[in-house]
Amino acid sequence: MSCELCNAIQNKNTILFEDEDIYVFLAEKAATMAHIIITTKEHFETIEQVPDYLVAWCFAISSKFSKLILESLNVQGLNLLVEVGAGAGQVQPHFVLNLIPRVQNDNLPLTWQPTKVEQNELMEHQALYKKATANRWVFEQKEGVKTTTNSPATPSNGEVIKQVDGEDNYLIKQLKRMP
Repeated sequence: MSCELCNAIQNKNTILFEDEDIYVFLAEKAATMAHIIITTKEHFETIEQVPDYLVAWCFAISSKFSKLILESLNVQGLNLLVEVGAGAGQVQPHFVLNLIPRVQNDNLPLTWQPTKVEQNELMEHQALYKKATANRWVFEQKEGVKTTTNSPATPSNGEVIKQVDGEDNYLIKQLKRMP
């Protein structure tokens, strides 16, 4: 099978970060300026096929790039977007985590009108999800070791990414981004 995204990644001109597991690069077909794509080097069609440690690593890297985008570009926010299946707008059969910088009134239609869900429907969904998650999940580690939710998956390079005490307050930073 030939994957257009796998083939496009060979163009190293737009790569911002690369390790043994993932690529981070600028989108050539961007939703907004400075749109970044994070994807796995190994071909996985959707997020549920991606091993847990790679999902965790992709989101850890997205956190670092999100901070970089918000602090260095003149934007008010950003969206993280993963499309799973044609019904959700997935065009390429390859897992992609999009970081889409946003400015107010950029006319990118990623909003929806919330609708009220009936209480009985909420309870049905809650029961379904609780039943599905009643057994403890097992998370895949890179080395093939299985770990329960008591010990979270480690990113592919072993680095632990966490909030550093003493950093600026998120809410203050958010207020500074407002137009």
